[in-house]
This record gives sequence, C-alpha cells and structure tokens, in this order.
Amino acid sequence: MFLSFTLIRSCLLAQVSNTGLLSIVNDTRFSSVSEFENKTGAVVLNDGELYLYSNYQNDGILDFTSGLNGSTYLVGTNVQLLSGSQPSNFNNLHFDNVFGGSGPLYSVSHIVNVANEAYFNNGIVDIVGPNGLFNFDENGFAQNQDNSSFINGYAYKTGTAGFRFPIGDLEHYRFCEITTPDLLQDKFAAKYFFSNPGSLYPISSKENSIETINANEYWRINRENGQSTVLVSLSWDSQTTMQALLNDDLTKLCVVRWDDSLGKWINEGGVVDIINKTVTTTTELDAYGVFTLGKVKNTTDLFVGEGVSPNGDNENDNLIVEGIENFPNTEITIFNRWGSLVYESDDYSNDWNGQSENKFNVGGDKLPEGTYFYILKLGGEKSNDSYGKIIKGYFYLKR
Repeated sequence: MFLSFTLIRSCLLAQVSNTGLLSIVNDTRFSSVSEFENKTGAVVLNDGELYLYSNYQNDGILDFTSGLNGSTYLVGTNVQLLSGSQPSNFNNLHFDNVFGGSGPLYSVSHIVNVANEAYFNNGIVDIVGPNGLFNFDENGFAQNQDNSSFINGYAYKTGTAGFRFPIGDLEHYRFCEITTPDLLQDKFAAKYFFSNPGSLYPISSKENSIETINANEYWRINRENGQSTVLVSLSWDSQTTMQALLNDDLTKLCVVRWDDSLGKWINEGGVVDIINKTVTTTTELDAYGVFTLGKVKNTTDLFVGEGVSPNGDNENDNLIVEGIENFPNTEITIFNRWGSLVYESDDYSNDWNGQSENKFNVGGDKLPEGTYFYILKLGGEKSNDSYGKIIKGYFYLKR
C-alpha cells in the first residue's frame, strides 16, 4: 500500500510503504503491524505516536518538529531490523519489544539519532554492519537500561552535556560516563567489552604504581570530534568485574588506560563512589582509547625513576615519580654529588628535565651527566599516615 497523506486520527495498517508525506500530528497514533518502508524522497514527520511492530527501512526523511513530543515505539513480537540509506531522527525512542527471550531484539544497520529520550524497556540493541550508528544529540539521554536492555556496540554522544553511555555486552549492562565537553560539535563514543583485554592489551604491562588490572572487561572511549578534555567514569559490578579488585579496600580502585606509545597501562587516578559503584579519573583527559579498572599499590608506595635522559625522545626526558598524583604538594629537592642544591619544588609534578635552577651552578643551567640525589617530603591529606614522610634516593642523569 502506498501512502501520501496527512494523518489526523489513529489508524492501524498492514504493510506500509510511504512515497509522499506522512505527517503524524500531535495526540495522534499511527501503527504498522508489518514492515514499514519510507521510500527515497518520502517524508515521515512524527509529532504524535508512531508504533512499529516489525522491521522498518528509511531511505527518505524521518524527522519530527522540535518542541513537540513525538515518540516512536518499537513494539515487535520478534527481532526487529532497523535499516536504510538515510539517517532516522527521533525525538523520543522506546525499545519495548514483547518477544522476550535472550539476545539482541533490535538490529541497527543505519544511522539513528535521538534528540531527547531513548527508553530501554525491553530488548538489547545490536549495532551491526559498517553503517550502524546510534547517536545521542545535545539533549539526548537514556533511561531504564539494565541487563535486559542496552546498546551492544558503540554509542555516540554529540554536544556539551555530560553523558552516561547505555552500553553492555553479552547480557551485561556496563555503563561508563563522561563529564561536559566544551562545544556543541564535540563527539565521544564508547563501547563495552566483556572479555579479557590481555590478548590485545597485556595486563602484565603496567606502571609500577598499579598492583592489579581487571582481567574480565574493558571499555573503549574515543574522542571522535573536537579537542575537549573530560573526566571519565567507569562502573563496576560483582557479576563481571574481577573479584580481586572488589575483595579489598575499594578506595584503592583507579581508572587505567592503555597507552599505545608506551605499550603499557597507566594510572589515570581514581575518585571512588561506593554507593554508585563508579571510579572517576582525577583529572580531565586529553588521551583516550582503551580503559578498564585497576587497583593501586599502597599509597605510601612511590617509584622514582632510576635514570633521566633529557634528549627529546620522549623517553625518560623528565624525572618521573610514579604515584606522585596521590600526594599533592609533595616537596622535592635535588642535589649534585657535592651536595649543592640544583632544583627544588614545593609541588612536584614530574616536570624536572635536568636543568639547574641554581644560578651559581658551574657549567650553566644544563647539568652535566652524573649521579644526583633527591629528597621527597610527601604531601597530601594531613590525616594520611604518609603525610610528611621523607623519602631519599638517587638517580643517574645521562646526556
């Protein structure tokens, strides 16, 4: 059946192919019990309620009027295929498949944009093929997601609003979150993997400050567009997260990121919310990619690099104190072999590169190759047993 009309009342149709303008006005319901096809050049303007009981294909324009409350309900009794050559723009989108059972109930192989609410009542949404994409616009958000209803694949968020990604894998809903980007065109994407990252990102390769890395799961969070820095939060769950991380002091949890250039996991810090079961990076990130949960060693443990080679190759150019982020306002003093002070800071941040700050240094600011000695006085919370602790050692400066 071919339609080209403005709908002004609720109706129930069998097979539908739209070749003209199908306008679903406010307070009106339109339902299709079998496949719905929006042909090339055709328009569906949904400002009312659109109920789809089977597959739909959009090769035209599927849109809504901003400011109205148009809603689309996917209420099939079997797996529903969402396809087409053109993007589908939804105001509100409800996943309410009544088929039941396990596994994905929706297969998305084209671009889906949600401007307002995506309501996950029942059914896992599988993103498939090279053209499958699920994007939340500036004011888009997800509601009600759980182990029976989430996005299996990449979810995208465009705009300046903070966002909780409704993602999961293998019937496990495992969200991650970002704080507010800066610009409307900024875009982030996230996907969850319920698998051991070790085959691709070896958990044995890590910074010394990291004691344990989650061997059960990981997330990929990409900055797709823009230059915004955001805080990243990961969630934990006793059904998926490695028990070794949860059986000990939860305040030792941290977010770890795989650094391709270093070939190891690095500690991005951890602010732990035990009630909501999340861990958030301590600073906004400018590097993204693969993330998972880790556990830091006792916070009294610091690891000072044994060598500094400031030659511009981005390897050991600075004196690195791993774990220093756990002790803000840590003081450092560095001396040469004759006991002369060459550098000091009351809030060290791994930025010393072999230059002397002592104007009386023989040979100028560029220190000569040799052995140097350091004294650290730990900062941080005064209530911490490690506050004020003195750590001494030495390292070799190579030119």
